[in-house]
Amino acid sequence: MSGDQRQTVVVTGACGGMGRACVASFAPRARIIAVDIDPARVNALAEEWNAKGHDVVPASFDLVAVGVAEELAQLTLGSGTPAAFVHTAGLSPTMGDPERVMAVNLIATQRLVDAFAEIAVPGFTAVIIASIAAHSVRPEGALADLLMKPLAPDFWRKIAPFCPNSEASYAFSKWGAMMLCEREAAKWGRKGARINSVSPGVIDTPMGRQEAAHQGAVMEMMINICPAGRWGRPEDIAGAVEYLCSDAASFVTGVDLRVDGGTIPALRYST
Repeated sequence: MSGDQRQTVVVTGACGGMGRACVASFAPRARIIAVDIDPARVNALAEEWNAKGHDVVPASFDLVAVGVAEELAQLTLGSGTPAAFVHTAGLSPTMGDPERVMAVNLIATQRLVDAFAEIAVPGFTAVIIASIAAHSVRPEGALADLLMKPLAPDFWRKIAPFCPNSEASYAFSKWGAMMLCEREAAKWGRKGARINSVSPGVIDTPMGRQEAAHQGAVMEMMINICPAGRWGRPEDIAGAVEYLCSDAASFVTGVDLRVDGGTIPALRYST
């Protein structure tokens, strides 16, 4: 490990709405490795925060590429004491075809979790952004088994029939990411580390607004039924992530925290 012992927090999707909020939450007290696929945007983000006296290191990666997860983990290891991995990067249904959505949201996530498990030290935490879409599906049998093994060589060929469109691929990919955190908890615990997921509801981010433009009726229904009576804010997600990474959550691992203003229970128990 580097002689620099400053705590390091990795935030993927750092230029997105939730990613930016997480950078803002952690930057005052930790070195941030800000990860985004767009080098110009992530460099600008780092310059913005460094001009304020913070320590933000830009890193441009396509997280789907083979070997990138390990490269990012080693970059983290060489940047100080690994403190947290916050994975907000992902694609919504309108942002890619079914295969690309699955690759970004689940396959890349599995690789990242595997790579960061290798460098996890006592006190290290990971938070993976899932979605309330994961709570709208109930994969069983062969589908559930497939989603547990996203790195299998023939994974996409076998799961493609279950993903006729990007909406289905999105929901199943986020369910797989949520279950990944649950089944990894014991392994991480043996290293003194924790892993959890957060399932956002309808959040006022560029991605959320893009989905609303394509699925206006569905989004309007979800907001109308939401007990909180509003869109979620990126800061709502960052607050939940900060809690899960804090000592206050030291007994919390392998769980999914819904941050949806009560939308899922309202849908379940609506009359």
